[in-house]
Amino acid sequence: MKDRIGSEVKTHYPDRIEDGIRITLQESWIDRNSSKTIVTPEFITEIIEGIAFLGRQDQRIDNRSGVSQRLPISCLENTVSNAEQRALRAQEEKVVPRVSDIYASIPAITGKLELEYEGELKGAVNIAKQLIRAAILKSFERHFPNQQFDQIVHWFDLGGEIQVSDKTPAKEYFQKVQSIQGLEETLEKMGVSPQDDLPTAVSLIEFILEGLYAGKKLSRNEKRGYFKEAVQPEEEFLGDPALSKRSFN
Repeated sequence: MKDRIGSEVKTHYPDRIEDGIRITLQESWIDRNSSKTIVTPEFITEIIEGIAFLGRQDQRIDNRSGVSQRLPISCLENTVSNAEQRALRAQEEKVVPRVSDIYASIPAITGKLELEYEGELKGAVNIAKQLIRAAILKSFERHFPNQQFDQIVHWFDLGGEIQVSDKTPAKEYFQKVQSIQGLEETLEKMGVSPQDDLPTAVSLIEFILEGLYAGKKLSRNEKRGYFKEAVQPEEEFLGDPALSKRSFN
């Protein structure tokens, strides 16, 4: 622009996450001509915007290229699309994105990141997963600043496991998690009823589980789903302390 018309337009990223969310919602294609009702929870848009904000502060990402507003826009569109596919397969009337839909949209994140050398060593997918987890924790702490989830964590302490994915229909998902102690009470406090709005309830449940995982209260992997890793007690050495030291002679 400057070399042609003698003008220079300077732009900047949003200073507040609320401003970023407004831009993303304005520019993203989520009010689509769908046969389903699409409702995106506040915490989903908050997490997606948080990914961009955290990415702009991450030293493993090239700050010369930056993290443009196209990242959360593209990520939100892909997140809604993934949720829409699930609703179509399960013949659900309402589309409500979940945190797992954000993870399913990782290609929309990695395609918008220019990494430094350290980031290249770690890998774009791993960087994206770390940004998502950090954004989840920030949003989780904002929505549940003083709330304890001891009952839920204790259920997993006793050996409980939940195996779900982004493709699990809302009805099947709720059947798997409804035995978790303290979960329905938490939904009641949030004013969400599984009987009245199952897709929204399931999305909130997954947000809670992912928040506990992000806060290292639970474990999660693709094979076992959500579970609690057993804490291994440290072995106590009862003999001569000198013998506990490794000899290199």
